[in-house]
Amino acid sequence: MEELVEAIRRQCSPQVWQRAVQLAQTATVSGKRTHNAEIEVRVITRGGMASPLVCLAPAELDWSCECESNDDACVHVAASALWVREAMARGEEIPGLHAPMAKIAYRLRREEGLLRLERFFRRGDSLVPLQVRLTQLQRRGAEDELGVSQADITADLALSGIISGKIPRPLMARVLAALAECDDVQLEDVPIRIGEPRPVICAQVDDHADGFQLKAVQDPAISELFENGAVLHGGVLRPIGELELSNRDVEELRKGKLYEFGRVADLVGRVLPTLAERLPVSVRSQILPSATAMLHACCCGPTSTAMRSRCCR
Repeated sequence: MEELVEAIRRQCSPQVWQRAVQLAQTATVSGKRTHNAEIEVRVITRGGMASPLVCLAPAELDWSCECESNDDACVHVAASALWVREAMARGEEIPGLHAPMAKIAYRLRREEGLLRLERFFRRGDSLVPLQVRLTQLQRRGAEDELGVSQADITADLALSGIISGKIPRPLMARVLAALAECDDVQLEDVPIRIGEPRPVICAQVDDHADGFQLKAVQDPAISELFENGAVLHGGVLRPIGELELSNRDVEELRKGKLYEFGRVADLVGRVLPTLAERLPVSVRSQILPSATAMLHACCCGPTSTAMRSRCCR
């Protein structure tokens, strides 16, 4: 605040600064913090007269006033900044100024195999359920009392009118993508990281007596599957990704295919790299040779470090 006061002083004429010092000594100030960390205040004289609205932006060393003065820094701006600085130095409360700003909190819950989202206003440790869409609050001009970010607005739009409730499957990908940019997101009251989409199945390679077995299985790194289109994968919440395979190809993979030892070059050099471009590949074989460095892309599943190093030699 000291830097802002000094910047204002340099823009004031001596006469305006002297009047501001006198006004700051006899008046009081009431105000609030806005959603973008600015301070909006009015100077109130002993006679109860309130000044035009003053906006102070300490972080940007900027200010404005709704009065008609042509001065770079008017008496209302200077008096407000002086009063706020002195009050802060004395540790005094400025009415409305130090109340914790309400921010948006997101709480994900499990409900009968589905993922449910609840939104709240959070002030300190207090949570109050959100009752209306954030876009409605914007239209009412109430966002200055809230710490609403652009990420919060994006999430509000992604929910398509839903305030709280089960996330519809068609909306899951864009809702989670929006929540990934929000600050306070928890699953069952534990902070959760949100990642990129992930298919439910992966192509898994296992050793077989006659060669190598390639088969589609549920990705073993997925610990939980939500019916409305999300998974917990490696402790990260992700929307279910689309497979770039036809239904016929998926069914054939589910049945499994045996690659005899004589076809290992085709498996390693063509089949696995091609599959890795379409879905995750987990190589669990302990003896599959590394005929090409392209196999490195196929070893990103739950494979041991030793296996990855052996594959990528």
